[in-house]
Amino acid sequence: VPLWFVWPEDAIFVSTRHEGRTWANVARDPRIAITIDVGRSWVEIAGVEIRGTAEPLFAESAAMRKPISAWHEKYRPLLAGEGFSRFAGEVRGLGFLRVRPDMVLAWDHARGR
Repeated sequence: VPLWFVWPEDAIFVSTRHEGRTWANVARDPRIAITIDVGRSWVEIAGVEIRGTAEPLFAESAAMRKPISAWHEKYRPLLAGEGFSRFAGEVRGLGFLRVRPDMVLAWDHARGR
């Protein structure tokens, strides 16, 4: 499932809905794998797979102050104009998963790795 995220130094923060399947899955089993990639054709594709443990956090949590500011800054262009009102109308119960990586695997087809 494509999800919005920010990756400060200590953890990855992935936004999700409280009532969504992702939130429920993490509540049942906090082990998680995330794939982030870029590129369209085979020779451009590069990315990482992050494996770790997820901790659900409410957007209002004190631990979310810096990460949510970074999240807002990153996605500001998508939330501009009517974007924010559409987002607020469609996404109720915004939460975040704090993922602390245990393992990171990377690939880069452009460099043959």
